[in-house]
Formats: sequence, structure tokens, C-alpha cells
Amino acid sequence: MKTTKVRVLSALQHNGVRYQPNAVIELDAESLEELQLQGRVDPHPDAVKYAESLHQRLQRRMEMEKELRDEGLIL
Repeated sequence: MKTTKVRVLSALQHNGVRYQPNAVIELDAESLEELQLQGRVDPHPDAVKYAESLHQRLQRRMEMEKELRDEGLIL
């Protein structure tokens, strides 16, 4: 089954899992069509890249904060 990566635009529940805005998930064609018509997801590659970049920046920030805590520079 072919799936498509999408950016979640508004909180939603899909297959029993709750997703927050800017999550990147994969959807089958039927779910994609339904959620896209509702304006809840965006499959455009730029939208997906943007959401992925947000998660990468957050992850890097958390890593930097951990390093600073480990060095005793922040609490």
C-alpha cells in the first residue's frame, strides 16, 4: 500500500493515535483525501520539509541543553 508523508495542520486522531500540529505522518490515499479535504493535513513536500525542520531544531536544542547541564553551565 502506497503512503504519503503529510504535515499535520491541526490536532487530529488517526487510527487511535493523537497527533499535534506540525507532526509528520504517513497516510494511505483514502485517509489523505479525507483529511486533506478537511484541511487537517498538507502533503506538499515543502510543508513536510518545514515540519521536519522544526523537529530537527527542537531535537538539536534539547541536545545542546543537555550538554550545558552536563557541564554544569545551566540547571
